[in-house]
Amino acid sequence: MDFKFGISLGIQVIGFAFVYLKPYFAERGKNLATKQDIGEITSIVEGIKTELAQKTEELKSDLL
Repeated sequence: MDFKFGISLGIQVIGFAFVYLKPYFAERGKNLATKQDIGEITSIVEGIKTELAQKTEELKSDLL
């Protein structure tokens, strides 16, 4: 195999990988960020639900 042919083939493979795999990894990054955001939002919502349940019980006990 000719050295220049090997270099040319290597550059083509790297170019192919860059063109087709870059969007794939970009989408995976977005999905990971979305999962992290959802986890954080879920924690906040659950904390609020717990706090409201506690306050509701306090108000109920004050009425008795």
